Amino acid sequence: GIIIGLVSGLVYISLSLPPMVISIGLAMIYEAAGFMLSEQGVNLIGHTDVLIFAKLPYNLVIMAVVLIVLVIIYDYTKIGSNRKALQGGQKIAVDVGINEKKNAVWCYTIAGALLALAAVVYLSKFGKVGPAIGLSSASYFMGAFLPMFIGAIFAKYSSQPIAILMGGIVQACLDSGMARMNVSTSVNTVINGLIVCAFLIYSSNFYKIAEIEMFKQKLKIADAARANSIEEKG
Repeated sequence: GIIIGLVSGLVYISLSLPPMVISIGLAMIYEAAGFMLSEQGVNLIGHTDVLIFAKLPYNLVIMAVVLIVLVIIYDYTKIGSNRKALQGGQKIAVDVGINEKKNAVWCYTIAGALLALAAVVYLSKFGKVGPAIGLSSASYFMGAFLPMFIGAIFAKYSSQPIAILMGGIVQACLDSGMARMNVSTSVNTVINGLIVCAFLIYSSNFYKIAEIEMFKQKLKIADAARANSIEEKG
C-alpha cells in the first residue's frame, strides 16, 4: 500500500494532471495488474490465525494506533502544518516556500498505507476478495464520502483524524438503523447520497449562515443601543 501510494504521488507530481484524473487512471491500472496476478483473488477462509484483525480487540488496537499516528502527523509535524497551509491557500503557501510536490507525495504515501490497513481489516472480515476490473473497486471507497464530509464539520472542533472517525461512527449508526428498519440497499444508498448532498450544500453556504448570524447580532446590538438612547432621553 505504501509503495502504491508513493507511485501514485510521483505520477501526480510528474504529470501535473488533476488528482481525480490521476486517481481514476491509476485505479484502472492497479485493477488490471491485480487481475493479471491473481484471477481467483485472495481466499483466506479457514485461516483463522490471520483473520483476526476485524475482531475485538485487534480492530480497536489498529484503530487506536492509526488514530494516534495520524493525529501526531497532522497536528504536530511539519508535514501536517504544510498540508493545512496548502489546504487553506495553495498559492500563498507555495509563495512562502512550502514544497507542494513533496507534501503531495507524502499525502499519497500515507493514504496508500491507510488503504492497505483497510484492506487487511476487510479481508479479515469477509475472508476473501476477488479482483476488480472496470473501476468496480470504486464501490469500496464510495462509503467513505459521508464520513469525510461529516468529519469536515467536526474538524472545526477537533483534530481532523478524530473528526473523520466520528463521521465513520455516525455513518455506521445510520447504516445499522436502516438495516434494523429493513430498508433496502438501494434506498439506503439514495438516503446516504441525499445526506452527502445536504452536507455539501451546508459546507458550501456556511459563510452565508455565518453572515446571517452576524447580521442578527448587529440588529440586536442596534436595537439595544436604540432602547438605551430612548430611556436616556426619557
